[in-house]
Amino acid sequence: ARARDLATVNAVAETLNRSTNIQEALQTSLQRVVELMNLRSGWVFIQEDGGYTLAAHRALPEPLAANDAAAMAGDCRCLQLLREGRLRQAVNTVPCLRLENAGWPQVRHASVPLYTAGRAVGVMNLLLPEGRNLVGRELDMLAAVGHQIALAVERNRLFEEVRAKEAARGELIEKLLTAQEDERRRIARELHDEAGQALTALILNLEMAERAAPPGEAARLERLRAIAEHTLGELRTLIYELRPTILDDLGLGAAIRWLVKEVVEPNGIKVDLQLQGLERRLPHAVETAVFRIAQEAFNNMLKHAQASHARVAVGVDHREVSITVEDNGRGFNPAAVPPSRTGRGLGLLGMRERAELLGGRLVVESTLGQGTRVHGVLPLRDGGG
Repeated sequence: ARARDLATVNAVAETLNRSTNIQEALQTSLQRVVELMNLRSGWVFIQEDGGYTLAAHRALPEPLAANDAAAMAGDCRCLQLLREGRLRQAVNTVPCLRLENAGWPQVRHASVPLYTAGRAVGVMNLLLPEGRNLVGRELDMLAAVGHQIALAVERNRLFEEVRAKEAARGELIEKLLTAQEDERRRIARELHDEAGQALTALILNLEMAERAAPPGEAARLERLRAIAEHTLGELRTLIYELRPTILDDLGLGAAIRWLVKEVVEPNGIKVDLQLQGLERRLPHAVETAVFRIAQEAFNNMLKHAQASHARVAVGVDHREVSITVEDNGRGFNPAAVPPSRTGRGLGLLGMRERAELLGGRLVVESTLGQGTRVHGVLPLRDGGG
C-alpha cells in the first residue's frame, strides 16, 4: 500500500514537472490518481475569474458527463466549504449536490482542497467504490498530491500573468516604435518641403545675385551660396537619417548601401559590404527594424569605436533575415554600459527590443581592444515579400 502511495505521488510529480500545458497536466495527474488508487471517478475545480471552473475530469458518472458536463457548472457544497475556509484538509465524505440532483445512488465523495501559500486555488473530488473509505495514510498522500497540484496551478497562473504583462509591454513598444517612425517620417517630410525648398530657393537667388553683382560683391555672395549648399547637404543627410525615402522606395539593400556610402565611409572607415537575398522586398516592419539596427550599430561605431575597417553582412533566406556589423575598433564591455545620457546603452537596448518585438534576437559581442560584433536574426513569418 505504501509503495502504491509513493508511486501515485511520484507519478503526479513527474507529470506536473514535465508538462508545459496546465490543462493536460491536471487531466493526466487526475487520471493517475484515479487509476493507481482504484477509484471510480474524479474531477478538479480550479479558481478562475472569481469563480470555480471544471478543469479536469476522469470517468465522470454519466448524468454528470451528459451535455458536455453541463451539470458540473455552478456552485456546490464542496465549493461552498472551500470558499468559507471549512475545507482545509483531505476528507472522506462530502455530500454532493450534483450527484444527488442527478439521482446517482452514491451521493458522497472524498474532497482534497488545493492550497498553496495559505490560499485555496481549487479542489479535487474523488468518487470512491461503494463501501470504501480512505484511511489516514491515503488522505495524507492525497494532501501531498493536492499541494503539488496547487503549486503547479499557481505557477501556471504566475506564468500567464508574466506572459500577459510581456505581451502588453510588447504592444506598447510596438506602438511607441510605430509612433516614432511616423513622427520621423512627418519631420523628414516637413524639413524637405519647407526648410529644404527654402534653402534651394535661397541658393538659386544667390546664384542670380552673384551673376549680377560686381566682382567684390560676387565673391561674398559665392561664400554665402557655399554655406547654403553645405547646409542643404547636411539637411538632406538629416532627412535621410530620420526616414530615408530610399528604404520605402527601393528596399533594405539600397538603404544599407546608402548608409555605408554616405555615412560610414566618408568618416574614413573601409567597409566590406555583403548583401545576399535582398532582391525581393521584405515585410515593412522587418526592413525598418534591420535598417534601424544597422543605423544604430554604425552610429556607435562612428562615435566610440575608432575603427578603420568594418564588415557588414545582411542575408535573407525563406525563413529569416540576419544582419552582422563588426569592426576592428577599440571595443568595450557591453555589460558595463547601462542606459545613460550618452545614449549608447539606450541604443543597445533599442536594437534588442526591435529584434525581440518581431520574434528575433540580437547579440552584441565586444572585447576591449578587439572590436565589436553586432549580430541580429529576425524571422520572416509570412515568408518575406
